[in-house]
Amino acid sequence: MAWDERLVVTGSDYARFKGAGTINGMGDYKFMLWAGDGEPDTFRIKIWEEDGNGGETVTYDNGFDQEIAGGSIVIHTSKK
Repeated sequence: MAWDERLVVTGSDYARFKGAGTINGMGDYKFMLWAGDGEPDTFRIKIWEEDGNGGETVTYDNGFDQEIAGGSIVIHTSKK
């Protein structure tokens, strides 16, 4: 599996993790995870492939701001 990834934290309550990779050496998949530290805590994952014209074919998407079933999401800010 190949990877290219990025983590972005926006403010103190929302994070996004984005990357790309292959599965068993095939495909050119992109993925993005969103995590929200709030009431309720939320999570989303989306996996897709892009075509040559800027379009995308979604392989998996659990939908916007899905409340997590258990546990908690805690986003910490950097201490500079």
